[in-house]
Amino acid sequence: MNDKPNNIFLNDKLQLLQARQIREILNLMLDITKELSIYVKRDLIEFKPQLPKSLMAKFDTILLLELRNWTIQSAILDRIDFSFEAGFGKENIGSVLTIPYEAVYQILVNKDIIYINQTSLYLLKDEKIDSYEMFKNNPLNSRLIDE
Repeated sequence: MNDKPNNIFLNDKLQLLQARQIREILNLMLDITKELSIYVKRDLIEFKPQLPKSLMAKFDTILLLELRNWTIQSAILDRIDFSFEAGFGKENIGSVLTIPYEAVYQILVNKDIIYINQTSLYLLKDEKIDSYEMFKNNPLNSRLIDE
């Protein structure tokens, strides 16, 4: 069991709780808003059909996905993941994205942070991705940073 304070984010029960919270928040947001944004870990997203390699190469490790119009209407929440249809690039290449809840780092509505997945942010440290850099690179957070 991971009872040590520095390992609390590795606790399976905490990770399951975080995933359940993400599912519940997404479910509520889909009911009460017409658009939302999410930060997700690219490597955990399944694209069907797969996007062209040239387009995938342009994606950062952490993607900001904006769900509105058809994209938000197509969203389906399942027990362990959620999916939606989206278009990418100038050609608006369509794909169905399936994303496990643990891949969600942030949920935003109207540029306001609704949820931060602390477990996922902790796990980012192992990947040498600075969570402050992720936060700073979000244009929606620029109003919060005074550099």
